[in-house]
Amino acid sequence: MDGNEQVRELPPAVGSVIEARTGDAVFVVDPDYRIIHWDGRMEALTGTLSGEAVGRRCFGVVLGEREGGGTFCAHGCSVMHLAQAGRPVSSYDLRITTRSGEKRWVNVSNLTVQTEDGPYLVHLQRSR
Repeated sequence: MDGNEQVRELPPAVGSVIEARTGDAVFVVDPDYRIIHWDGRMEALTGTLSGEAVGRRCFGVVLGEREGGGTFCAHGCSVMHLAQAGRPVSSYDLRITTRSGEKRWVNVSNLTVQTEDGPYLVHLQRSR
């Protein structure tokens, strides 16, 4: 985590969403791009432990790439821009780099939960 940054608590509305049952891997990003939730399925999918992911900026952990190897995950990503504009985000494919360095394609769906602090993104990932 950067200097004196603190991990935000899950807003109640976000907590309700992640309590829903799913077979997908789930992680949550706050309006400042910080991961505030990283479940066991994300650990299994990526090899990155929750303690290593929570508090860090998502683009520095997920390391997502587009088809052809271009960077997808970055500060100012299109997913957050759509969420900030109040627009829905369609599912998409993304290539991630696992802890062991393996490149793996996943499909991602997103839920946006609007709070007074801004949008929280609930990412649901599955192997493609």
